[in-house]
Amino acid sequence: MAGSHRICAALLAAGQSLRFGEQDKLAQDLHGRKLGLHVAETLQNMDFADKIAIVSSDSCLCIPAWTNLGFDIVMNPEARAGMATSVALAARHAQQMEADGLLICLADMPFVSGALLDQLVAAFRNESTGAILCATEGDKRSPPALFGSRHFAKLASLSGDAGARDLIAEARVIAAAPHELTDIDTPAELEQWNGRPLP
Repeated sequence: MAGSHRICAALLAAGQSLRFGEQDKLAQDLHGRKLGLHVAETLQNMDFADKIAIVSSDSCLCIPAWTNLGFDIVMNPEARAGMATSVALAARHAQQMEADGLLICLADMPFVSGALLDQLVAAFRNESTGAILCATEGDKRSPPALFGSRHFAKLASLSGDAGARDLIAEARVIAAAPHELTDIDTPAELEQWNGRPLP
């Protein structure tokens, strides 16, 4: 039944953060919480069959908090080869879990709301396992994105830095609120958002 689809959630946190410098970007403060915990805490409050956080190193300072939030930690030894390696790992995990769907979120997108994730999940539960859904703001298509199990094999074979961009181009879109799909890449962007209310 569509209503009983089992969904795995994957938080991608293995990026190299080259534009941020040598600091652990996800461990930097954003309005009193680590940047990498904002969307993780949103995911914690939702009912998923499984939750994983994909990291490039066990030195990531958010790991203890993610573990406390119920995430299993998955190491990506090939993270330097690009985001697609993390997407592929997530897809292989979802295959092993025999999940019907895979939700991909990025750890450096702190403003993704539970309401947006609820809309993605609700739309997926009314679709077949061949569905692809993603968020959109204007012309921008972006994670969070939800992939039905028919796409796991293709996701698992991805390489390079394009991630699932080609598949997202075919997705049914769910509109996000203004600024909801903001990702924080530089210290200046983090400072800017610390100086203004969260969206």
